[in-house]
Amino acid sequence: MLLLTTNTTQAANKSLFKQLPYDPIRDFTPVGKVGTSGMVLMVRPDFPAQSLDAFIAQAKASQKGFSYGHGSAASQVSAALFLRRIGARATAIAYKGIPNAVVDLMGGHIDFVFVDLSNALNHIQSGKLKALVVTTERRAARAPSVPTMTETAALSGMVVPGWFAIMAPAATPAPIVARLNEATGTAVNNPEVRERMSAIGIAPDFQSPAVLRDLIASEINRWAGWVSAAQIVPE
Repeated sequence: MLLLTTNTTQAANKSLFKQLPYDPIRDFTPVGKVGTSGMVLMVRPDFPAQSLDAFIAQAKASQKGFSYGHGSAASQVSAALFLRRIGARATAIAYKGIPNAVVDLMGGHIDFVFVDLSNALNHIQSGKLKALVVTTERRAARAPSVPTMTETAALSGMVVPGWFAIMAPAATPAPIVARLNEATGTAVNNPEVRERMSAIGIAPDFQSPAVLRDLIASEINRWAGWVSAAQIVPE
């Protein structure tokens, strides 16, 4: 049995929960990283601030403060870090998932949401929501007009990427892991698969078990720093 997992499960949750029913390192064997993604700051098309600079200015000047929804670790941390970096406040509202938060955003019940690229692309392309910035290091291939945080002086250096990987059960024999990694690489490097991944906001990024193992260890530490900086209290 294999698990297609994300940075939330393998890294962020370690700092977001007081107790996890699993150990992200001890209970899994890395097979390979398959792709990267990110979050997008989304507002309604009729929102007064129609650019990132205007949004930052309005957020800092607002007397009552904005409200935002979050439905994942990356969504929550992205919003909290963003607000802390620009020196603004907003009321956080937790949802069971990002799609639920998006529904309330479109309905005018909250002001903004950091949405994962997979969910954001359809809303960007349909014009139902407006994208102000992405948390990835580079602009998204399917949304090239949306700037990155590093392009804005107030957010310089702020990057909150997401990633996808395949894990096997703990103590899976090395020869089996090698075969699984080879098969994963073949799939990720298939042009049709790469096109489908790109279409849903995932940039293909195949890596070895060793690279993935090191990534998870470093990401656990990085997310611990982000959660602490965002002043998020573990549940």
